[in-house]
Amino acid sequence: MQQAFGGGADFSGIKCSGGICINDVIHKTYLKIDEYGSEAVAITVVDMKFTSVKPTVTVIMDVNRPFIFLLIKIWIN
Repeated sequence: MQQAFGGGADFSGIKCSGGICINDVIHKTYLKIDEYGSEAVAITVVDMKFTSVKPTVTVIMDVNRPFIFLLIKIWIN
């Protein structure tokens, strides 16, 4: 597992020319249990970085459509 965090990492399935490794892994959980029931949430983020050189390809993302993404918590009284 330590190899995945260093320059010897092999993520050729993600990026053909290699050169990336895991920079950080963050895991957060939330658990709420009360008389109304239970609620559980878990999320894991894997942050990757380039190991030796910057990418040779520049990606331009053209966002030309409006959108909205909402997370809403409903309070039960």
